[in-house]
Amino acid sequence: MKHESNYSSKLVEHLREHLGGSIVFKHADGMTSGIPDISVNWRKKTTWLEVKVGRGGAIKKDSLQDTNIKRLSSVMRSAFYVVYYELSTEIMHPITEETLAASMIPENHRLVEMFLRRAHAPEA
Repeated sequence: MKHESNYSSKLVEHLREHLGGSIVFKHADGMTSGIPDISVNWRKKTTWLEVKVGRGGAIKKDSLQDTNIKRLSSVMRSAFYVVYYELSTEIMHPITEETLAASMIPENHRLVEMFLRRAHAPEA
């Protein structure tokens, strides 16, 4: 199975291509730890995404990343896990661990794109 960075790089590429007018950052540097992998800035909103690879039905959580994604979720309500399992893709709430969107397609970046389209929809 691929490493998380492989998934997050492909997800960032997909989002940049399909979410016109957005600014998508991949946060990865060896000097900083605990920052979620990706931020999507679009339509006056920011969503934070932490990419996880599910192995054997479970995801491994780094304590600092887990703490920070939960803090962001409680303050902004716009921080989520994107979990790539061998046979599916899920978007999970980091505090409740509720599955908010799921697909039986592995590495389904379109699922994340559509989730973000709803989350960043212009308010009427």
